[in-house]
Amino acid sequence: MSYADTLKYLNSLQYFGIKFGLNNIKVLLDLLGNPHDKFKAVHIAGTNGKGSVAAFTGSIIALSGYKVGVYTSPHLIDFRERIAIKTQSIRQESEIIEKFIPKTRVVSIVSDIKRAVKHMSNTLGMNHPTYFEIITALAFKYFADENIDILICETGMGGRLDATNVCNSTISVITNVGLEHTDVLGKRITDIAYEKACIIKKNNVVISGSKKQKAIDVITNMARKKAAKLVDINSEYKWGKISSDINSQTFWIKGNDYSYNDLETSLLGEHQVTNAVLAVAAAEKLQLFGFKVPENAIKTGLSKTVWQGRFQVLRKNPLLICDGTHNPSSSRVLKQTISEIEHDRLIFIIGILNNKDYKGILRILLSGDSTAIFTNITSTDRALSSEILAKEAQKFTSNVVVKKDISSSLKYAFRKANKNDLICVTGSLYLVGELLAHNPQLHQSS
Repeated sequence: MSYADTLKYLNSLQYFGIKFGLNNIKVLLDLLGNPHDKFKAVHIAGTNGKGSVAAFTGSIIALSGYKVGVYTSPHLIDFRERIAIKTQSIRQESEIIEKFIPKTRVVSIVSDIKRAVKHMSNTLGMNHPTYFEIITALAFKYFADENIDILICETGMGGRLDATNVCNSTISVITNVGLEHTDVLGKRITDIAYEKACIIKKNNVVISGSKKQKAIDVITNMARKKAAKLVDINSEYKWGKISSDINSQTFWIKGNDYSYNDLETSLLGEHQVTNAVLAVAAAEKLQLFGFKVPENAIKTGLSKTVWQGRFQVLRKNPLLICDGTHNPSSSRVLKQTISEIEHDRLIFIIGILNNKDYKGILRILLSGDSTAIFTNITSTDRALSSEILAKEAQKFTSNVVVKKDISSSLKYAFRKANKNDLICVTGSLYLVGELLAHNPQLHQSS
């Protein structure tokens, strides 16, 4: 089976949809030799910020001299982005080497998984594992084969019944709790907080960034039930921004035991400073489990972290930014971050999936003086019609345009924009992925 055939097989698994539960993944991993038991993990859940925290944490621990597996989702361009290993460069200690899983390993491990799945279906009479269950098994098997020192693992959805919740975590991170996937996770903040808090394991450490008291109460109760040490960054840490521009921001962090001055990151927005605090707290607490994390690894790790598609500046004059905001809470953060940047007119290019709160997203992003260009997301069949989005957008702005794809949307936006305007591509990481894939020259700011 070729790599292309393997990807075709994996993509065909979308047919099985999303099914919550841990029985399938446990049996599948057992048939593969329980690879997830061979390494410790930092497990990250939350409504927003999971990927950024994973990227920060992975960089810090790699620069501490460890071999770090990083499992995130979704990917932007290359499927293999989801499964990566970060290490410290031998030649230059301040450099991080990140390598995606090789195509040959995807093929060979998926072949093993297909045999295991056949046994599950034909011999054990079980339901076929889902797309996410199978790629989670792929990731865990690869990381075990590579003898990683630790896994940085982002949940797919929720936490309690997410396939990643079988990982052997010493640190659990809950970035924040907001209303999301209410048809699956529950309609109340307390319901969603419970789903996320269920990643907490016995006697481990849980780091929480939530500011909502109802969520805090749920997380606190779960930590007490699991005899886990709770670290609430909002009460145990202080932090603040020193300066920022379109290229980077500097900030400081002070905790009960450590303080760090003149920190820097190229990830923009105050929310990324909060994500950095969560990562620093996770790195500090890993020392309780035998990991050594020098202060310089924290400083350099934060400054070296790259996380594409999250308020990423792609071009200047006019300013072109992409951000994968996909729910109301992340839309508020995006709008706040945009307000911190000097610009004249604001032009959005938007595409949203059909399972998202598009009305809430548009209500927050759009205003009477903004232009909204709605486009089709062609890389998935879960995209919401651009016509539906345009009709809703007319409640908030009269400057509404519909284009067939990201290419035509960009051309239209650049024709309309002056050099001091800001163009923002947002609404879904799938759309951001299409932007980066179809316009590779945009990876470098001009």
